[in-house]
Amino acid sequence: MIDTVVFDFVNTLAYLDPKREDVIYNFLIDKGLEIDKDKIVDALKVADDKCHYSCFEIVDKESKKNFFQTRYNKALLIALEVDFTSSNCISLYDHFDKLHKEWILHPAALETIKQLKKLGYTVGVASNFDRTLKEKLAAKLDLVGNLDFLEVSQCIGLEKPDVKFYEYVIKNNKLNPQNTLYIGDSYVLDYLPGQQVGFNCCLYDKNNIHQSVSNRISHFNQVLSYINK
Repeated sequence: MIDTVVFDFVNTLAYLDPKREDVIYNFLIDKGLEIDKDKIVDALKVADDKCHYSCFEIVDKESKKNFFQTRYNKALLIALEVDFTSSNCISLYDHFDKLHKEWILHPAALETIKQLKKLGYTVGVASNFDRTLKEKLAAKLDLVGNLDFLEVSQCIGLEKPDVKFYEYVIKNNKLNPQNTLYIGDSYVLDYLPGQQVGFNCCLYDKNNIHQSVSNRISHFNQVLSYINK
């Protein structure tokens, strides 16, 4: 029986506003290219899986710039079948970097967490993120008072998809994996390693990308029904 629900943060509980697909769509329009946003979403998922954003490798503005200009944007443009010249990779980074961005909770995310807590579930977050999630962002999003625990990769010195990250979460919070539901958006970073440590894993697949995966939801209003099915 499920008694604990653990969520990923990035692109599960929260997303960057403006949305990445909207920013990239506008960038491509400026280049004279019109590509369907669904294709952009698919390409972003491909790039996310190929190029993991690591808070241990990306430690300052320069390393962040290098990651996106030389690796991530190249993978993204290849997936979009767009010319992946160095010039395009750099201009895409500059286009995105100049925008003001902030993290926003997905619709019904906080409401679902509060419902779970009211029903007696232990609720936590396990995320690849830097210290700002724990030090200020979680409070800004009203998560702190509604969570039993918040595990952040940079704070613990481990990150997904390393199963040691998940083993730390289990040990540090005295979780029984068989009684824990873990919900994340990444098949590579969340679903597969979560299964390896014995979690009941559910893929948050709001764009219906992973149709071959049976354990998935597309909206937070489906969490309780998923637990009770």
